Amino acid sequence: MMFEFLSEFDPFIAEHIARYGSAGKGVTSYLSFTTCEQFIQLMADSVTKQIVKEAKAAKYYSISVDSTPDSSHTDQLAFILRYVKEDGLPVERFLRFIPNPGHKSEQLAEVVFTTLKSYDLDIANCRGQSYDNASNMSGHYRGLQARILERNPLAVYIPCSAHSLNLVGKHAAESCPEACSFFGLLQYLYIFFTASTHRWEILQEHLSSVPNTLAVKRLSDTRWSAREDACRSLNRNWTQVIEALTKIKENTTEAPGTCKEAEGLLNKIQRLETALMSGLWSTILDRFGAVSKKLQSIGIDVGIVGELYESLIQFVRETRDIFPTFEAAAMEKSVVKDNESKRKGVQARKGSATSSKTQAEVAQENFRINTFYVICDNLVAELMRRKTAYDSFFGKFKFITDLSKTEPSAISQHANNLCSPYSKDLEQECFVDECLHFRSYLINSSAEDTSVLAMSRMIRERGLQSIYLNRVKNYLRSRMGEERLNSLAVLAIESELTKSLDYDELINSFATQRVRRKPL
Repeated sequence: MMFEFLSEFDPFIAEHIARYGSAGKGVTSYLSFTTCEQFIQLMADSVTKQIVKEAKAAKYYSISVDSTPDSSHTDQLAFILRYVKEDGLPVERFLRFIPNPGHKSEQLAEVVFTTLKSYDLDIANCRGQSYDNASNMSGHYRGLQARILERNPLAVYIPCSAHSLNLVGKHAAESCPEACSFFGLLQYLYIFFTASTHRWEILQEHLSSVPNTLAVKRLSDTRWSAREDACRSLNRNWTQVIEALTKIKENTTEAPGTCKEAEGLLNKIQRLETALMSGLWSTILDRFGAVSKKLQSIGIDVGIVGELYESLIQFVRETRDIFPTFEAAAMEKSVVKDNESKRKGVQARKGSATSSKTQAEVAQENFRINTFYVICDNLVAELMRRKTAYDSFFGKFKFITDLSKTEPSAISQHANNLCSPYSKDLEQECFVDECLHFRSYLINSSAEDTSVLAMSRMIRERGLQSIYLNRVKNYLRSRMGEERLNSLAVLAIESELTKSLDYDELINSFATQRVRRKPL
């Protein structure tokens, strides 16, 4: 069927099918299913051999693994290699999917060691490992990273930067009741409008009047970009969402329960606190989303990760100081102009510092201190804590990126310190001299030093969930075996290497395997 489809665009295949397609027994056509599978396997093996060859030429490499259930409910572990090519650019290569690896750290460690051994890659040359923050992966004592460190103390563990950023946002979203209520409202809005095609049509009718609108989005526990989309959608279509809910609420033909649901959502959206949360989280998540995309780019290194986290810390600190700006914007959008605590009649205690303040001022201060500041402070604290992991590692290599700006004595000290843990990889005297000579070259030639030690460029994890693991969620996955899955996955993911294959050599290999003439 596949060849028949291709024959519509390829005259050579069309002629071949016309001549041999129904020739009968005894005539070789090479159109059988097994022939196609053999070619796929040969191509995948060639791509894998090229990856292993490059990794061995680079000598040092890092690994990343992550797992997810596929459409047939089989747990699939994606195994990724990362190394630096001769041109100094880091590459990330997919090796294979491994079915049913288990979830215990000892099972995962055995899979890692066995896989590396099967490709003749020495675990002693592994210089980095990067996973998500699950305890079976990142545990300091019994996690996968700890078991690999037992075999190779130089295989330093660096948490996945994108996953860590997701956890930062998750903790902040759960840091106070108002934040939890806001994201619950976003999810409830999506459920309410998508539960009925009639409600969805009403919403779309109101959104169509505004250019570049966004439909309401559902939340996701793992993808914070989904929360960004949901928050941006509400913030941008604030008036249209309220109008749609009002129309449903006032529609006498709607079921009473539906009208009550619409009324409840309307009351929640029209709160001043909701408008404030919408503006704050739209601003924060928009910046977080841009940084998250940058963290998932292939060319990023650990040093840039630290800089991006630092930029977020400064951004959140600046955001913390502009509460009046968010409040003014919320006042313009919200029908209710008072905080809920004022409407409930919250009074300041007599004799306290706030007893002379008006009820509105007390309510405003209560929201600012117990919600706005809590969210911002939680974000800063989590970002700083997770940034420490990247700074502590990159600090060993940072001097190499600033050779022209560093004094010779400091360079010698840093170089000697770096040689201590990597004594088998670096010759101390030669390395120190090379750093000093290179500094002189940079100063004399006015060249911009963009060099980063290979190790800092090897250790980084892109979002495995979105790039590799989503491929096994396809319904076609349940219709093929594990061997075919791995072959097609390698060919598709490493398409650049697939296109560069020597197909004449593949045809010769195929002919050698299929030859039926036996020497006597």
